Amino acid sequence: MIRRDESNAPDASARWTLISQVDHARLAGQLARHWRDQTFAPPEVMAEILAAIDHHDDGWLAWDRALAVDEASRPRTFTELTLDETLPIWDASITKVEPLGSLAVWLVAGHFVALLKASDRQTSGPGQAWLARIDRLQADRLTAWQTGDRTLEQATYGLRLLQMFDAMSLWLCCREFPDTWIRTAPDGSELRWSMIDPKTATVAPWPFSEPEFTVSTPAAQVLRSACTGDQRPLVADGQQRALHWRIMPGDV
Repeated sequence: MIRRDESNAPDASARWTLISQVDHARLAGQLARHWRDQTFAPPEVMAEILAAIDHHDDGWLAWDRALAVDEASRPRTFTELTLDETLPIWDASITKVEPLGSLAVWLVAGHFVALLKASDRQTSGPGQAWLARIDRLQADRLTAWQTGDRTLEQATYGLRLLQMFDAMSLWLCCREFPDTWIRTAPDGSELRWSMIDPKTATVAPWPFSEPEFTVSTPAAQVLRSACTGDQRPLVADGQQRALHWRIMPGDV
């Protein structure tokens, strides 16, 4: 779950905006489908990459629905979980993309491996054991997938797409990052993302196929008073809404 503090709401009510991890991943998939370079791999390979981006966080579904609160009566966000809580969710996400194909498994597993290696938790016993197990899984899946004209370069490019659009989706959803953010594209170039207002972002140089486009994700607003004590906020009782962003070219 992604938790956004809406204490400055126009009606002065203190509330949270909640976005599920599953919906955040779907938003990443929306962004990826507008990417200009869709021809670096055969169509069937590109389709599997896009499906993997769509579903890379499906293992979070049960945790999203549980809507646990922390000691401060806040809905727990995904960054607040312990490694022991996170690893089974990552395993579930990897398992859920098995029907999509071996490349999808390799991509989603590689995404979580990179997240763990970038954290300060990889040196723990559980972290090391998990990395060793997932390394074997990735090797098996890559061998199974890499036939004919399928190359490691295509797979690696797909992983970079997943990582970039996962980060961009979080940037839109969390609203906790700088208004201007530099990210490296899969081809090594730098893209400058800028938030012009809460509903408009620009990208430069422009890497998408359309002159501009709009993306959206479901969300729910829950009053902070509904999160007190042992109660959990029920999204079904909250105000259902959709968040929309207009993505436009920025100044180079």
